[in-house]
Amino acid sequence: MRKLLKLFVIAAAGAAVAYLLDPENGRRRRALARERSQAWMRSARRDAERKAHYAADRAEGLKHEVLGSTQVEAPDDATVAQKIRSEVLRRYDTSRLNVNVENGIAVLRGELQHPEEINSLVRDVERVAGVRDVRSLLHLPN
Repeated sequence: MRKLLKLFVIAAAGAAVAYLLDPENGRRRRALARERSQAWMRSARRDAERKAHYAADRAEGLKHEVLGSTQVEAPDDATVAQKIRSEVLRRYDTSRLNVNVENGIAVLRGELQHPEEINSLVRDVERVAGVRDVRSLLHLPN
């Protein structure tokens, strides 16, 4: 059985050499074999790059799932002020309230009806992302 396998391998190698070194068509066959092998290598490289890119993206997504969103820079003052208006002040009577943000410090001016509302508003504004401190100039009606 081993001798038969050895004979078969030697015969296949001889046939390949004869096929590629044929004086009439050998040059064309070698060029064709070279081009096909190069195409196969390019295709394999593209597939490997695509799979590596996919794996890197999956790892990045998993990192964000585990660690959560991390904001590197604090938003600018105008953004923070708009966020306070949209998230916090919608629960209050805004006709007598004014909000300014300077260097992350929210300045609240205006008039509210009850002291509990003032305390609640200050607490809510402190929770907004980007607010470092709150200065309350809020007062009760005279």
